[in-house]
Amino acid sequence: MEFFLSSFAVAISLGLYIFCVRNGNGIDRRAASLQGYYLIFFFFLAPLLHIFLDTFVDVSISDWNAALTKFNMMNAIGLLFAIIGFKFGRGNFNLRPRSVLNWGRLQRICIFVATLGALVYLLMWIVAPSSMLLGAGSEGEGPLPIYFYMLVECIPMLVGWIYISANKKKNRNLSPRGFWVIFLIVAVLSIIFSGMRGSRVSVIFQVLSFVLLYDAAIQRIRIGKLLILAVAAISFNSIFSVYKYGGVDAFSDYASNGERSEYVEKVSAPARILLHDFGRADVAALVLDRATTGGYRAPLFPETYLYGIQLLLPQSLRSEDFSSKTVLGASAQYQVSIQDAEPSSRIYGVIAESILNFGLLLLPFVFLFFGYVHRRTLTAAVQAKENEFLLFYPLFVLAPIFFLFYDFDNILFLLVKTWLIPAVVFVVSGKSRLLSNAS
Repeated sequence: MEFFLSSFAVAISLGLYIFCVRNGNGIDRRAASLQGYYLIFFFFLAPLLHIFLDTFVDVSISDWNAALTKFNMMNAIGLLFAIIGFKFGRGNFNLRPRSVLNWGRLQRICIFVATLGALVYLLMWIVAPSSMLLGAGSEGEGPLPIYFYMLVECIPMLVGWIYISANKKKNRNLSPRGFWVIFLIVAVLSIIFSGMRGSRVSVIFQVLSFVLLYDAAIQRIRIGKLLILAVAAISFNSIFSVYKYGGVDAFSDYASNGERSEYVEKVSAPARILLHDFGRADVAALVLDRATTGGYRAPLFPETYLYGIQLLLPQSLRSEDFSSKTVLGASAQYQVSIQDAEPSSRIYGVIAESILNFGLLLLPFVFLFFGYVHRRTLTAAVQAKENEFLLFYPLFVLAPIFFLFYDFDNILFLLVKTWLIPAVVFVVSGKSRLLSNAS
């Protein structure tokens, strides 16, 4: 009963927050609607589905109902702080490029950089083939520097930009039929350049980024196409899960005889994938429960944040004084000391990661910051549609979603690996406004 009462409290707070978002001035309401569906799933549906489907991480805990009840109450109170943060985020700011984007130059530079990235990808296969397969290259700890992965993982985004720049250069809309062709190209490239290392979520978000960009820059995508895309995503998950959880050999067996192991069948169930990849309510509830019952004592120091930042540095410059989220997370889950913790690769979300570092101390601030970021990115999204910053529209739309289910290092590496090189291309492709006016 307490769990369902806490769910009701979440529903009220979430309803107030969504009402606040939908009635904000100067925001992208289409983006707000998309985000609203995810917020409903993340804060309200995911905990309920964990209970109804009895789907939890394989970690010992005395009472999942009690843990998820605490999780719901934290979110119910936290969303009230998020409303305050959203209100603080209002205000005008001018999202306008300092130079005029040369679409032809952008297209040429994108082609050059994407080609360079493809050559680097081939070189990586030759020099370190193991770095290109399942589980390698995550969190900056692969055998090759992150700069190699930057060139590779931005290729799908650059190909999308090439398509958009062709549209803008000709100053006319391309054929809507071309959507499926370019969609398949981006999807295949995303699988090749991100999926080989087992990053299913990365593939999904690279494809979704292009879909959002197409919707904003070329033509509004109607519900029929969205349903087809949803079916395609489910099919992709069914096939890709064999590789993610079984590796190359399991995928070869599946391709030859269509059989999957019992373990793959278990972990690749659609509900389990949905809850564990995009919800993570059970993991967050587990961390919260450990922190409130004394099973885990937070270091009260930004351990995982400092560890994540230094992963951008060469190995020789990194300090061993900071604990990663894999260590703190394992310490919380299995109630062992940090020194005895075996690293756990689970993702916790920024809210639960704050508990790993500071316990309950900074939770109000985290929700305040979430509301603030949400408002600013919604404002940026609507302004981006009016100028060349349109190319970054997917990032503005997805930023609040990344905030909820990714950890700090995941967000940092997403910005660096997927968006840094495109940002440089964007700047280089501009020309002075003074020269533009003179011409």
